[in-house]
Amino acid sequence: MLKTSFERPEITGDLPFPRNPIIFKNPGHDADVRITVFGQEYHVHSVILRLYSNYFRRFLDAPNRKEPAKYAPFAYEYAAIMDDDGEWGLEPVSLEAQDTPPDEAQFEKWDSLLTNNRCIYTEAISFHNILKAMYHRPITIGSFFQFADTVRLADFYCALPILSASIDLILRNLIPSPNFSFNPQDIPRSRIKMLGDWFCTHPLDMCILSCKLHHKELFHDALIFVVGKWPRMLLEYEKPKSAQWNWIERLEPHPRIIETIGYSLAQLIELQSAVATNLRRDAATCPFVSNMVNDIEKQIQRRDPVYSRRTPLETARFYVKLMNGLREAIQRGRVGDTWKVFVGELKILLSFDPVLVNELPVEVVRDQFWCARVEEGVFPWEGEDVDW
Repeated sequence: MLKTSFERPEITGDLPFPRNPIIFKNPGHDADVRITVFGQEYHVHSVILRLYSNYFRRFLDAPNRKEPAKYAPFAYEYAAIMDDDGEWGLEPVSLEAQDTPPDEAQFEKWDSLLTNNRCIYTEAISFHNILKAMYHRPITIGSFFQFADTVRLADFYCALPILSASIDLILRNLIPSPNFSFNPQDIPRSRIKMLGDWFCTHPLDMCILSCKLHHKELFHDALIFVVGKWPRMLLEYEKPKSAQWNWIERLEPHPRIIETIGYSLAQLIELQSAVATNLRRDAATCPFVSNMVNDIEKQIQRRDPVYSRRTPLETARFYVKLMNGLREAIQRGRVGDTWKVFVGELKILLSFDPVLVNELPVEVVRDQFWCARVEEGVFPWEGEDVDW
């Protein structure tokens, strides 16, 4: 089973399902596969499993699987088996083993073996989501970690294409915070904010997960946040050497993502450098703008004593104030219309054009640039892939 690299809060809870079997319907076909995952039984169809999962295409007829009895209710009997290292997978089991429900001691043992604050609650939900995707059922996601776990299991079971096809509906069905008052008019905005929080808090993971899913819009927005937060990520990693910000270890298995991030960073550096060069050149012949620049820098320095030590990619606050000042100066005739061209350059540098979210949390806006974008044809996967 693939492991995740991010740190998650401790999660506990009972299984969210009834202990009664969950039966998936497929018109014209009887369920011929019984799968039991941590005490929850599913009745599904081998034709569906093979259609949407390369894992089941290859391993459903496992060499160690015993042929069912002539009148057995299912042709395939599988159950989740936990390894000593805390990873689990489906293995063929006997009919007798399927009919023996786990006791509380078994549940406690499973939970104790799972690593990275995972529990059978989260694993069961994620596996259920994979089956829902295969049967085109609505999937509701309540947290980033549930989303990441679902992608992780889809990756392991080689079912990423069908989960990717469900992502747009998943994003529309995000469950807002339990503290959120469910005013119907506010629910869409709350879902967008929830997704924006994922990008802000887990930018690298969202970039990697969206790449696994081959989802262009999700990757585009994730890249904006990765590039925008890149200087801060480097600083956060250098301080505590936290696994959460270990971008080197996170991205090492994904060279094409590294290449895409590097390309976008290079574009941003080139754009910011060009704007800074043009400002120095033009302000040298315009005392009004030169004084404005000095005043803005002094204001920021007073409020943020370490501002002078920030990298060029952390100077967005300066350019926001400069653009506002120049617009007012142009409107009042204090500088010539030639500065409109420079204001246009600033608008590009300070732009924020995501596809799936429409606002940035106030606390992350301050100094970063959010103008990264992915050009068509440079996504870190093959555009014609239909099975991966």
